[in-house]
Amino acid sequence: MIFITFDALALPGESLGARQPRAEVRRLWNVLFPYYHGRIIVIADGIERDGHNGEQILKEWLKREGFKATSVDITKDKGSEIVYDRVMSLTSVFGRPHWFVDIDPEAIAKISRYGIPTLLATIPHTIRPEWSEGREIKSWDTLVEEINKQEMAKKERSWGDIG
Repeated sequence: MIFITFDALALPGESLGARQPRAEVRRLWNVLFPYYHGRIIVIADGIERDGHNGEQILKEWLKREGFKATSVDITKDKGSEIVYDRVMSLTSVFGRPHWFVDIDPEAIAKISRYGIPTLLATIPHTIRPEWSEGREIKSWDTLVEEINKQEMAKKERSWGDIG
């Protein structure tokens, strides 16, 4: 049995139905699903059950994106303490999970203290600043010159060893 949070499955988004799945966690799901015979429970916190009909939107999202879960646990409250409480409740119903997957380090720490193996999915959904800033592209000559400098430095370092 695997417990995985909806926040681990989907990138943040403006609305529940518009969230995009995380490609890396989808690959993880696809690897684990056949091994655990589909026994995966999705824990979704911060979702209204009625009013905006969040439960139906979530289940449609899971269906549309191909995440077939054994069960979906939904709570309107949000936070690592809520997720911890939900995991403990689900453990009493479904038994001890083999893995708990989340993106929240606090929730991971709380769950792991209980003795449940955890996977912290640290997948950045933003571009790092050094990737988006314009970087000067070095010419091939500059690269060759740097390689030659480093090679000469290695040879000079060992030059004194020859006796």
